Amino acid sequence: MSQGWGIEATGVRRRTGGLDPNASTYELTAGDGGRYFVKLRSVPTSVAVPQYLHRNGIAAVVAPIGAPFTTDGGTQVLLYPFVDGTDCWATGFSDEQYEAYGRILAAVHAAGAPPDVPAETFDPPSIGLLRSLDERVAADDELSELWRAHDRLIRSLLERAEELRAAAGGTERVLCHADIHTGNVLAGADGSLSIVDWDAPVLAPRERDLMFLLAGPWGEQPVTEHRKALFHKGYGRYEVHRPTLDYYHVERIVDDLGQFALSVLDPATDEETRRTALYWLRRNLGETVAHPA
Repeated sequence: MSQGWGIEATGVRRRTGGLDPNASTYELTAGDGGRYFVKLRSVPTSVAVPQYLHRNGIAAVVAPIGAPFTTDGGTQVLLYPFVDGTDCWATGFSDEQYEAYGRILAAVHAAGAPPDVPAETFDPPSIGLLRSLDERVAADDELSELWRAHDRLIRSLLERAEELRAAAGGTERVLCHADIHTGNVLAGADGSLSIVDWDAPVLAPRERDLMFLLAGPWGEQPVTEHRKALFHKGYGRYEVHRPTLDYYHVERIVDDLGQFALSVLDPATDEETRRTALYWLRRNLGETVAHPA
């Protein structure tokens, strides 16, 4: 750490939780008592976008400190200020936080973007991936049984994603976080919100981000008209392009199914990760299941 950022580490603690198979995270304590968040990622994450947004006055955006470095094995190492907060997946937002979330997202969408941010193509790998799993799931008895039980639903999701893709996209492109569900929003003790995990920002219709609030839930708090109204009080009024919103909603479910199935099929996956992936597969397929301990 002293070579990369001039910080002498006196303690490092592995952090658990999170569903990104490409990342591991740590809390670092420095000699001066400062705390930092360290992310190791096998797939490069965006650095320029959160730094650009933070420099442009969006304090809620948590940006990496300086430049990352890459290990000999190709792992990207990033250092962040430590945010002493809890993600909002389980708790959801208070009324005040819904408005604040709206203001933050409006600022992101109005901020422009640094160079080289990729643009939405509406050609996601998720659809092809899910189609390719039909034969591969036979390698795992539990996954194969789940696939057979929900075969009609899986096929209808694929068909719906293809159908909506043809109608999506008729709106202005803005900078989107692209994964701004409540699990990537941290609430501090004072109620302030921080946005993390800017791994794959994209220039896309606003519906790419609005989907998480208006077509969710992606979190444990149900979407209600009251909560939508609070969000719009902060965000401002916007005429949603419904086919685009619906496309992003269905495509996200398709992507989750494919990624969690891959995790189950990966022989390197440990048992805890496997049980978690099966839980999310069942939940995405509409089953009511208990979260694994």
